[in-house]
Amino acid sequence: MPDSNNLFYFLVAITLMCLAFHGTRPAEFSQLDETQQPRRPTIFVSVASYRDSECSKTINELFKKASFPHRVFVGVCEQNSQDTNESCSGDHDPQFDKNIRTITVPHTEAKGPCVARYMCSTLYGGETYFMQIDSHTDMITGWDERCVTEISKCPHPDRSILSMYPNDRDKYSESTTDVPVMCSGQFNQSGLPTFKAAMKPQSFLHGTPRPNAFIAAGFLFAPGDFVRLVPFDPSLVHLFQGEEILLSARAWTSGFDIYTPSQNVCMHHYLRPKEHKSWNDVDQTTYQSQKAASESRARRLLGLEEPVITDDRYGMGYVRSLHAYWNHAGIDPHTRQVHGDFCK
Repeated sequence: MPDSNNLFYFLVAITLMCLAFHGTRPAEFSQLDETQQPRRPTIFVSVASYRDSECSKTINELFKKASFPHRVFVGVCEQNSQDTNESCSGDHDPQFDKNIRTITVPHTEAKGPCVARYMCSTLYGGETYFMQIDSHTDMITGWDERCVTEISKCPHPDRSILSMYPNDRDKYSESTTDVPVMCSGQFNQSGLPTFKAAMKPQSFLHGTPRPNAFIAAGFLFAPGDFVRLVPFDPSLVHLFQGEEILLSARAWTSGFDIYTPSQNVCMHHYLRPKEHKSWNDVDQTTYQSQKAASESRARRLLGLEEPVITDDRYGMGYVRSLHAYWNHAGIDPHTRQVHGDFCK
């Protein structure tokens, strides 16, 4: 029989083992919050803003409506005048100040959305995911969980992109279940494809992301290395229409598959007639000249204008061919006919 000292230590050891197997943990372990879980996925959100009175509201909603706000990091390019109403700060909880990275540019030096999005991308800090929205966006509660859940349903999550035209907040609400799907393209007067979309019931997507070929600039969600593999082009000054088809082709030829998510993530404030627009605040001769040059560059990168640009850091990828992309999108670049339709 063991002596009394050995028996004491034996009983202590048995007690500790029983506590462990019955799930008892130190109190501080059970109280760990998300800020102490560094291996959990993080999301970087790119927000380009031009004199936008709604920007601070958008930043606030990114944190307020996230399931795990401490895992959200925001990169903002503010292009403002001296009007404090245009600031992207002021509405969010100050505890998230450390999660916001900002580049400030005088509005007189703004060069359009593509350049602003490039600036935002330089603030990316290695987060698990990259998301892009506009500065006048309403988030849906749990948007971060929805995005991560949706992309995890894709066959190859590490090479998948979720994108859609967000619902118009003036027409729809957070409870809307119908999903906008980008159906097909059409050539505009500048000879660049733009996209057409239609509302579809959730049953159309069967609860899983649906393959597509088009990326909308107002919402995209991708693995973080998207920023490295499809870097944003800082030379596309004042390019608006043409931004989305160029990014779509570059992403797809770089090996990314594009999907429409099966549930809504955010809503968008379209038109905004009373808000400032960058093209109204610049010299029109300079604006039209720079816009035309950027549209020409986009067409040349897409093989729609001679001389075609085939070897460029901001050009097509090397995983798939541009010809294969046009076939996937159902677009004939020579006849400018569109026969594909992802809404069928």
